[in-house]
Order: sequence, then structure tokens, then C-alpha cells
Amino acid sequence: MSKQTLTILLADDMAHFLDLELSFLRRADCKIITASDGAQALVVAKRENPDLLLLDVEMPRMTGIEVCRLLRQDAGFKKTPIVMVTSTDRRSEAMQAGATDFWQKPIKETEFLDGIRRLVPIKIREDERVSIGLPVTVDYSGKSATGMTRDVSHSGAFILVRAGIAPGSDVICNISLGFDAAPTVALQGKVARAMTGDDGGIGVEFVGPDDAIKKLRDYLKAKK
Repeated sequence: MSKQTLTILLADDMAHFLDLELSFLRRADCKIITASDGAQALVVAKRENPDLLLLDVEMPRMTGIEVCRLLRQDAGFKKTPIVMVTSTDRRSEAMQAGATDFWQKPIKETEFLDGIRRLVPIKIREDERVSIGLPVTVDYSGKSATGMTRDVSHSGAFILVRAGIAPGSDVICNISLGFDAAPTVALQGKVARAMTGDDGGIGVEFVGPDDAIKKLRDYLKAKK
């Protein structure tokens, strides 16, 4: 892979299934982009050049099969893994269009992640995070942005923030351990993944300092 951070495109017109796929990838170090119909998926794919595409078959404006067929006509997508994740029985048609694989809904998390691992060298964190919303200020490149954590562990967090912070960026996450006059811990980190859309944000890996990580770990243990 020429890019440091993997990019995965998820395309499905069913919001609940997109949410499910996003939950499966909650511990994945990658950039996630989404599309809610086939035409949008085609535009986003050409703009973002993802390393892996997961497409529903039956989508408005353009089917996943049509998207796949058009992308395979582009030299830049000849070898890009394109997977159909669908409840329809159109495997033969999808494979003829150039799909790499065909996954049948419903799909379990383990099968989903194992399938992705077979196609791209994705990293999955082993630590489980606590789902908790804590106020956070992210300092990056001389700027600051405020947001909320979606989930946190002592090794990292996903932060709901609309700041367009790119993967690989060095950040300082000032996380309030509660509200009002709660103490704040300042954690140095690196952005491992970024996600666009209504629930956009950044996945950050914490690298220190040790005392701040310990305070966060102790706080999360008390919350479990």
C-alpha cells in the first residue's frame, strides 16, 4: 500500500446497516468514508481512491453492481478489492461485473473483520473501549476544536469533532473526566483514522504522558 492509512468506503442506502458496519470497525485503524446511494459511492470512490470498497447491491440511482462495473473500467481501480455486502442473490452478476467477493447479509462481526483482513492489511485494536461522552478539546497544528468522546480506553478514543483533522496528525486531547469542575487530562496522540458524515470524527491513539494515561485508566475502571 502506498498510503500510510487505509481508507475504506462503505456504501449502503440503509442507515442502520451502515451503523452496523461502522460499529464493526470501531477498533480498526483506518479512514472510513460512507455513501448512501450508488451514484454518490462512485463520486466518492473516484475522489478518495479507497483501498477497499464494500457496496450494497440494491441502492438508489445506481446499483452496487453498476458502480463496480464502472470502476473496473478505470485503470486506477483494476486491482482494488470491491466487495458486495447484500441480502440479494446476485452473486453471479456481481462477480461478472468484477467484484472481488460477495458477502451475504446478515453478517457477523467476526466474519466481517476476517473478510476485510483477507483483503487489506488492516490493524484492529485489541483493547475494548468504554462508550462514554466526555467533553474534549483537541489541539492540532496551532488550532483547537471542541467535541465529545464517543468511546474511550486508556490507549485511545474516538472523538466526535468537525475539524477535518487528517490521519497521521499529532494532537493533544484535553479530556474532561466528567462535567462542570471535573479534572482534565491532557493526552498526546496521533490520529489513526478519520470518518466523514453526520457522525464524523477522529480515532486517536494515545502515546503519553504516562501519568495522564494512568489517570484516564483509573477513571474508566471506576465507570465500568
